[in-house]
Amino acid sequence: MASLDIIEQALTEKLIDSPFDFPQLPPHTLTVRQLAAKSSVHLNEIVLLIEQDKGLSKHLEKLADSPLYRQPLPPYDLKGAIVRIGIKATSNVILTYVLKNLFTCHSYLARKYQGEIWQHSLVFAALSSILAKHVGTIDTDKALLSSLLQDVGSLFLVTQLDDYPDFVSVPQNVRALCNQLNQVVGAKLIDAWQLTNSFKNVIKTKDFWAFSASKKYNLIDHTLIARYIFLYQNPRTKPTPELSFLTSFQKSPFQYWRHADPMRIYATIYAETIQLVDMLGGNAKGILIPPPRSAFGKY
Repeated sequence: MASLDIIEQALTEKLIDSPFDFPQLPPHTLTVRQLAAKSSVHLNEIVLLIEQDKGLSKHLEKLADSPLYRQPLPPYDLKGAIVRIGIKATSNVILTYVLKNLFTCHSYLARKYQGEIWQHSLVFAALSSILAKHVGTIDTDKALLSSLLQDVGSLFLVTQLDDYPDFVSVPQNVRALCNQLNQVVGAKLIDAWQLTNSFKNVIKTKDFWAFSASKKYNLIDHTLIARYIFLYQNPRTKPTPELSFLTSFQKSPFQYWRHADPMRIYATIYAETIQLVDMLGGNAKGILIPPPRSAFGKY
């Protein structure tokens, strides 16, 4: 069996040191993003593009009635769903939708690992977006997409392991490889898709609890706090530093909450996060642990 170092070197040469054609986003995804970036765009143009994909249309209508955007009445149609979500947010939601099926694995084990990475990413993204909704200073759609993209490098990396069946049969190997190369491969994908550097920066600062840059609470700070809470709620992944010691926390709106304990914050957003995960077609079982009753209380 090839060692971790050999596989890492081979994939580094293939994906990073040499020109490589990374999978591209579907044309309608790019077109919608281009339209959404314009200062003025006719909503019907976007509706006509999206309604060609029935699965995506239903996904947007469900999301518009999710905890993030819910109003007394559900959206009447696709156009109503887009109006409720917002054009720019819709473009990010579409990217989220296509990511799930963008990378193809052929072996059973590779598909299994990819499924696990995707579920964790989706649950984390849901938690981050619901947290953004309660904070109010971070766009919920940006929080969702940036958190989902944080492990996109790993999602793609496992597709490259079909040729190494012995290596992929050892879970520790796959995790170690993803930890080593996720950041650089994820950045390559962000560049290939012509997304903004803000998403790349979120990937680079993953688990960098001591991060400190902008004086203003920003997307990186929010994603760090969301990831801290995501890890904290599960005893197996609980981070070691205190949340209050994080620079990102010290300039966040959470410092003004009545109860800024991470478990109390988690309890506040738990129910809505579970609902959103379900709306997005994910499964939070075993990933999000129900908070103890003692953790519930107003912030």
